[in-house]
Amino acid sequence: MASYTSVPVASDSSRGGQRCPRAPEGALGVFLFSSGPVDSSAEQGEIPPVPAVARQTERLRAREHVTFGGSITESTPGLMAKALARHGKGGDFRDPEGIQTWAHHISSELATAA
Repeated sequence: MASYTSVPVASDSSRGGQRCPRAPEGALGVFLFSSGPVDSSAEQGEIPPVPAVARQTERLRAREHVTFGGSITESTPGLMAKALARHGKGGDFRDPEGIQTWAHHISSELATAA
């Protein structure tokens, strides 16, 4: 990542999302995002990161964190996801327009900083 000045990182629980940015502290502009609730609450207003993601945000000195609506369907892997979908607790609450707006926001932030 030596040739990059910024990186968007999914703040998931996998080791990959946690290990990705490896640069001197403050060298990268890190923008974190989470796939969050499986309801419309992400569209209602800002959702603060869960404690583990808040720690990750601090550790990486991320410029910001945003939570987008999530998706759990019958095809989502995992026993919990399948159980939720089977009991009508799933759905697709992703917001492509919101994600695109955030991507443009990042682009503007980087252009201003350049």
